[in-house]
Formats: sequence, C-alpha cells, structure tokens
Amino acid sequence: MLTFIVGASIVVSLIGRGQIADRVGKLPGPADRVRALRESMDEQLDQEETARRANIIGKDESGGTEEYESGKFGVNK
Repeated sequence: MLTFIVGASIVVSLIGRGQIADRVGKLPGPADRVRALRESMDEQLDQEETARRANIIGKDESGGTEEYESGKFGVNK
C-alpha cells in the first residue's frame, strides 16, 4: 500500500511539474547563456570597431598629424 502511495505521488508530481513548465516557459540553460554572451560580445566588438574606424577616418580628414607633431605619441619636434 505504501509503495502505491509513493508511486502515485511521484507521478502526480511529475505531471504537475510538466503543467507548470508549459505555462511558465523554459528557463535558459548554460548553453543559452553562453550563446547570448557571445552574440552580445560580437555586437559590442562590431560597435567598437566601427567607432574606432570612424575616429581614424576623422583624424585622417583633419590632417591627423597634430598629435604626432605635438609630442603626444612620443615624437618630439
């Protein structure tokens, strides 16, 4: 009799968890978190690279030599 009660409670518990999981939705697992982190890192790297290139292009258009001439990068007149 005790085995039947324990078995029935396990079945009810599993069924209940399945119903709750369907209503709540799937929680992200470790693989999902790593994938999301990689995607965000790729996006951030692309944004930084675009900003760096725009900065370099802006310096080239304005002449870009005043920093070197002023000694800012270790080059003295």
